[in-house]
Amino acid sequence: MLEENKALVFRFVDEMLNKQNPAVIDELVAPDFVDHDAPADQDPGPAGVQRTLRNVQSSLIDFQVHTEDVIAEGDRVVTKHTAEATHVGPFLGFAPTGKRLRWTAISIYRIAEGKIAERWGLMDYQSLYRQLTG
Repeated sequence: MLEENKALVFRFVDEMLNKQNPAVIDELVAPDFVDHDAPADQDPGPAGVQRTLRNVQSSLIDFQVHTEDVIAEGDRVVTKHTAEATHVGPFLGFAPTGKRLRWTAISIYRIAEGKIAERWGLMDYQSLYRQLTG
């Protein structure tokens, strides 16, 4: 089960973020999904994830996430990622800069019935702010 949970999270990250394929969201995200680190305007469930993906796509291009560490225990999968993207639209309150951004993030996913049910995240906002203002 741990390997299946890790594979689910890897697929979610790769298909949704790297390939920006919104079709996998309904397949991989539980109907009552809650992202505890979501933007304030993100609705719960797959529809909220799809909206956030569209917002990311309009603000950041060439988005790539590299998973560096993964730990699975019980119904949880923890990942450490490095993300890179080019800033071309409003992002975190900043007008487009055209800069290539790079940051790290840690996410904890809870898996239930073969789908991602919850996510908690911690992103390196300090690094992002330095890049956006420097």
